[in-house]
Amino acid sequence: MIATLVCSVVGPLLFLAAWRDTRIVRRLRRRGITVPGLVTRRERSGDPDGPKWAFVIAYTDHRGLYREFTPQARGVGLGLPVGRQVPVLFMPDKPEAPRVGTRAHTVIPPVAMAIGGALFLGVGALAAVAG
Repeated sequence: MIATLVCSVVGPLLFLAAWRDTRIVRRLRRRGITVPGLVTRRERSGDPDGPKWAFVIAYTDHRGLYREFTPQARGVGLGLPVGRQVPVLFMPDKPEAPRVGTRAHTVIPPVAMAIGGALFLGVGALAAVAG
């Protein structure tokens, strides 16, 4: 009963997150600004589940301001070597909210969320049938 309820809520939420992420990337590609970025270093995060490494990307926005960011999307296939140049996408009015513009960083996160949503809905359906 509880598993069915949890899966029935989490599955659609993951689909909604995947749809939202896809819309953001589409908007960035259509109306955003693309500038070159450089992976400058890797930083250790203070995650309670143990240390994790994230890469830091430096770029100069359209106003000439130097900026750095750590992408939110991390995981298998999303790592970048220090020294690599990558495209950085951002909206003209929000240069402080950039995204890495590589295919992996724009495709893998929403696909992973959609797969997770499908898995949760499948488990919820199985729990409903079994229970």
